[in-house]
Amino acid sequence: MIEFQHVTYEFRRGGGIYDISFQIREGDFVFLIGPTGCGKTTLMRMIYMDLIPNKGVVEIDGYYSNKIKRRQIPKLRQNIGMIFQDYHLLDDRSVAQNVALPLHVMGHSKNNIAALVPEVLDQVGLKGKENHKPSELSGGEQQRVCIARALVKDPDIILADEPTGNLDPVTSFDLIALLDSINKDGVTIFMSTHDYNLIKGRDQRVIQMQKGRLLGE
Repeated sequence: MIEFQHVTYEFRRGGGIYDISFQIREGDFVFLIGPTGCGKTTLMRMIYMDLIPNKGVVEIDGYYSNKIKRRQIPKLRQNIGMIFQDYHLLDDRSVAQNVALPLHVMGHSKNNIAALVPEVLDQVGLKGKENHKPSELSGGEQQRVCIARALVKDPDIILADEPTGNLDPVTSFDLIALLDSINKDGVTIFMSTHDYNLIKGRDQRVIQMQKGRLLGE
């Protein structure tokens, strides 16, 4: 489902990722761990083709970075849900409106959106928060809105880029438990974090990264 084949991407001002190779199978839950600035976000951006390798090939769900056309990228992204550290929520819209945004972009009908949004909000534990604004929610609740927004598209893959970076330890563990339950429903989860304590004692596969390179597993 996700495969990096000797992938290198270098920024003009320096830094990047170098000779990265790994595979993630359908239904896996994988952690990408490493210190801040080691290249985790760059690697994540390559999965939804926001960046294209200078060398090597990224394959995502049958799409290849060396063959994909620009017009195909939105189609690829329909199968990927994104969760960010800093939420990326629209403060002037309600929780329900934020979650509905991907469905509007994908062309879903109003009736379909009206059915799907409450269902997914209930799934992430936000029933009754539909009409709240993001500023009225706690950090953990805002991140649950982000998970709902990613999940409402019924994606094959969810990418979570440091989703617990702004959360306290208890809320962080609750969030991973939620992602774990989503993974058990068959969604592939790839989550980056710099918090080694967060993954201690967990059964999920761990990929380690430092200074733009993988250290092994």
